[in-house]
Amino acid sequence: MAFTPTAVFAGVDTKSWDLVALDADTGGDVTHGFGAAPAIAYLTPLLPAAYTGTWTISAINTTVITIAKGTATGSGNAAASVRLYARRPHSIGA
Repeated sequence: MAFTPTAVFAGVDTKSWDLVALDADTGGDVTHGFGAAPAIAYLTPLLPAAYTGTWTISAINTTVITIAKGTATGSGNAAASVRLYARRPHSIGA
C-alpha cells in the first residue's frame, strides 16, 4: 500500500508535503511537478513513527520522488509522520 501525501507548500522553487502512512504501507511516489529532477529532497520527522518506519528517499526523477518505508509495528500513524521537502534545480543567467 502507499502513503498519502498532502501538499503543505507549493512554491515555484520549493515544495513540501506531509506524508501519512499506516503500519502496512511500504511507500509510494510524490509527484513534484518541477519539470526536472529536484536538486535536493529530504525528509523531516514529525512524529516518533518516522523513526520506527525508517522512511527513506529511494529515487528521484523528473516527475516523482519515490519514498520507501518500513512496516514495523508502530511505524504508521493517522497524522503525518514525516514532511518531504524538495527544491528544483537552480539556474542563474542564460
